[in-house]
Order: sequence, then structure tokens, then C-alpha cells
Amino acid sequence: MRTSSRRSTLAEPSHPATEHPAAPRGRRAVEHDPPCAEVSGREAGYLLALHQLATAPGPVTQKGLADSMGVSAPTALEMVRRLRRMGLVEGDRLELTSKGTSAALLLASRRHAAHLLTGEVLGYTDAAANPEAARLAPSLSRELARKLLAVRPPRAT
Repeated sequence: MRTSSRRSTLAEPSHPATEHPAAPRGRRAVEHDPPCAEVSGREAGYLLALHQLATAPGPVTQKGLADSMGVSAPTALEMVRRLRRMGLVEGDRLELTSKGTSAALLLASRRHAAHLLTGEVLGYTDAAANPEAARLAPSLSRELARKLLAVRPPRAT
């Protein structure tokens, strides 16, 4: 199955500060953009997998990454090389750089927000919500992710 190579921005274009649109009139709420990169949906999946594997006991291996992504070892290696060129994975080991870790943490937060949308708001089961959340996470804006995390609908009893 071929996936889209469309890239989405994890952080809006870098600039020192922006005026928050919801700030009260006459007051400026200043926000600073996190150090992140533009990634495709597939690249986002690998960043999240590498971050998750790094928190598990034992070393992160090429085979472990390939298994977690459901791909062959050469396919995983090619993606790791791409992430290295982007400065998201260390050059000499299978470990996220600080920029890669920042991007993975932001993606994890957006994935959680997307899971809330698909599971709690739209009523998907966990099994159906997880893949939908993985697809949505890279394309959620910072503002939409914040709003989704702030609004938690009451659970049905």
C-alpha cells in the first residue's frame, strides 16, 4: 500500500513569538514555537516507534524497529537514513536527537488528542480509533490539538 508523501508541519513557521488569536483585546499572549520539523505520516510513525522503543527495556535495534512498523529491515533502514538526513536520528546509533525527541513528543500529544476525537467524540472503538489517530496526528494543528485535549465529553454510563 502506498502512503502519501505529503508533509505536514509539526510547528508553525519558526519566529520568536506570535500573538495568540484568543488573547483578550489589548493584551498579547506570547507563544514560542517548539523546535520541530516537517514530517510525512510515515516519518511520524517511525519517530513515534523509535520514541516508544527507546522507553522499553533493552537497546533499540533495526529488527525491533522493522517489526514494530510491520516492514522489512531494508525498508526500516531507508527510513532511518532519511530521518538521519533530517537531523531527527543520531548519525551513529538508533537514537532520536533532541530535535527528533521534541518532534516525537509533540506527535504523541497530537496522537492522544486525535485519539480523543476518534474514540470519545466520534465513538470509535479503541481498535478502530488507534489507526485513525495515527493518521490524524501529523496533520493536527497546535490549536486544534489543544482544544481537543481541553474538551473531554462526559462518558456514557
